[in-house]
Amino acid sequence: QTWQPLTSFEIETLRTRGILSETRLKSATLSHLADELLNEDKFPAARDYAKAAIETDPKNFAAYTILVSASARCGAESKELDAIYKSGYVAFANYPELSTQMLNLYRENLIARKRAKEADALFDTHIKHLFRANPQLACRMISGELDGLLTRMHGDAERMAFCSSLIRKGAKIPSECVKYVAIPAAKYFAQKDEFKNAVKVLKYAEPIAKHADRIAAGEFAHFRDEYEAAAKQERNAANSEKPKHKNKKKRSA
Repeated sequence: QTWQPLTSFEIETLRTRGILSETRLKSATLSHLADELLNEDKFPAARDYAKAAIETDPKNFAAYTILVSASARCGAESKELDAIYKSGYVAFANYPELSTQMLNLYRENLIARKRAKEADALFDTHIKHLFRANPQLACRMISGELDGLLTRMHGDAERMAFCSSLIRKGAKIPSECVKYVAIPAAKYFAQKDEFKNAVKVLKYAEPIAKHADRIAAGEFAHFRDEYEAAAKQERNAANSEKPKHKNKKKRSA
């Protein structure tokens, strides 16, 4: 008994009583052995047991992460590691929480190899599909990735276009869009003292905020007022620093 929300994969496992199946138990045992061997620095054996666990049950999430670690320690090339991540992503395609988690592990690997643009393109494609299939979950998923995605973009024009696009995608679910997309995006700019941009992001979401629930709408109004006041103060400070030019009267000859 936990108070954590169940993922769609966990619900399916409980429904089919998969956790008690012989296949699931065998795969879990193999991945447990693989993990023990990995901790003992027996990398080739850990890799082989992790492969066997996945062959027994392609939906053994833990086995993929063990296989990546063991294969990397065995000197596997990047293409081989990419193939493991991709196979894991495909295996959990019908379970958005786990497929997103697998994709993010793959993206972290790409970013570490200085392939951030490729990583972000993969996430962009994934989130588009997720918005169509499960927009509420898509908003929650994008929230945790916003800072990294926006940081890696080139210039405010690209960032603003991205935020505007996300808010349009989430317009049908105003409360989730306001809470998990618009406000976090505005906070990103506010934390950089770019209050003008923070206000602009909230302006994109203002029409849908009117249809959000009371809590989300109240939170939206709070940040909008705070950032508008900060932006106004920013403008006033900038204007006060401008040099004042006095008109000089021409003397007649």
